[in-house]
Amino acid sequence: MIASGSTPAKLFAVFFIAIIAAAAAPANAAEDVNSTVTITRPGSGSGTVISSVGAINCGATCSDSLANGTSVTLTATPAANMQFTGWLGPCTGTGNCTFTVNGATTAIATFAPFGLALPRLDIDGTATYDPLTDGLLILRYLFGLTGTSLVNGVVGPTPPATRTTAAQITSYLTDIRPALDIDGNGQADALTDGLLVIRYLFGLRGSGLITGAVGAGATRSTVVNIESQLQDLLLPNVLRGPYLNVATPTSMTVRWRTDVNTTGRVRYGTNPANLSLSADAIAPAKDQVVILTGLSPDTRYYYSVGLSTAPLLAGPKQKFVTPPPAGAAKPMRIWVLGDAGTGTAAQIQGRDAYQTFNGTRETDLWLVLGDNAYGVGSDAEYQSNHFAIYPDLLRGTVSWYTLGNHEALTGPVGAHPYYDIFSFPSAGQAGGVASGTKAYNSFNYGNIHFINLDSQETDRAANGAMATWLQSDLNNNTLPWVIAFWHHPPY
Repeated sequence: MIASGSTPAKLFAVFFIAIIAAAAAPANAAEDVNSTVTITRPGSGSGTVISSVGAINCGATCSDSLANGTSVTLTATPAANMQFTGWLGPCTGTGNCTFTVNGATTAIATFAPFGLALPRLDIDGTATYDPLTDGLLILRYLFGLTGTSLVNGVVGPTPPATRTTAAQITSYLTDIRPALDIDGNGQADALTDGLLVIRYLFGLRGSGLITGAVGAGATRSTVVNIESQLQDLLLPNVLRGPYLNVATPTSMTVRWRTDVNTTGRVRYGTNPANLSLSADAIAPAKDQVVILTGLSPDTRYYYSVGLSTAPLLAGPKQKFVTPPPAGAAKPMRIWVLGDAGTGTAAQIQGRDAYQTFNGTRETDLWLVLGDNAYGVGSDAEYQSNHFAIYPDLLRGTVSWYTLGNHEALTGPVGAHPYYDIFSFPSAGQAGGVASGTKAYNSFNYGNIHFINLDSQETDRAANGAMATWLQSDLNNNTLPWVIAFWHHPPY
């Protein structure tokens, strides 16, 4: 009913107000109070993300509608042989991601293979940091370029570049993208983060680095914080190893080489997902030597190598089994190899034949009988003809060495590169009598006593120092088996 006295103008006003009110009223109240939380996982690895509330369990369920105002904690768990490289979106870093729902939110969780070198700005893998290659690759990627447009003219020479194709570069950049969020605002953007990277690689510091290049919502906005974040991405490169020497039932020597002086740290443990123990090198160096102690006999350990601040190399192949207690009998496999370091196809065929024969069985120890690096046993020849040929075996099996004639062709007697590259049980720390020299020594493995003799340049007279030490070592041995090894044929 229309009240008397109503006019058309009044009626129009009433209907107009009613229409506005109806338009403002929610069709479904839940639409006002809920927002969608979505998880994406762009990396080349795999893993799951679960939410502290709601139904998110991604893998299977990667989004959910949650009430605005809800506090959510997301937990990222890498799959076997994978690693979590970080968050983008509402969170940064690699810890749990906690935020309050207040509108549609996408959290980006990146997983990568467990052996991927930690995020660093050496995008093409040349072991250098170059603004006109690495910097431009990052900038182009963050601008969205793909394919040949991404890599054309900006990849370092091959060698040394190890990532050269658009697919390789894109995969690596996607895996490390969380680390490219330099200003910590949850986004990796070309005009902020990309600009910060390329300025830094060109040598800009201080206000010249950050002016006009810090994004909105940044959690890192000062020169100190930005420079620290970028410096962390210029981690040293591992040029050699890791490799294992001088094992005892309770200790292991881990070695590797970096391109700059660092104080190395080994993280280790019996669970590859929890390397809770650590040991440090005693001084900064490029050639790292770290001795792990307090180990349990006949036990498998996993390890990473790197810095006190972060690992540099890790992965499922970085593992070892400590020797059994002296005197303990166990089936064992020993690979004995000599005169192999030619760097030829035949050397690779020999390696592959052994690995095929051995299958998944543990190689308990490796005796390397000299001439391991033709032609003159130089450090560079050891790199190309030994370390580059056997990387997996070296990082997972203890290797024991003896001097060959080719090793003796570089440097004076007793001071060849060979002696610096490897560690030896000269102090009797592995079960034999101390020899006081790297040239000859001994060690125990289970119920076998091994003796390394120098057939190249140590005096072999019956009353010489080596023979005298050998007699003492044999007299002190109580194990039932003795294996002596040296380079030259005895007959």
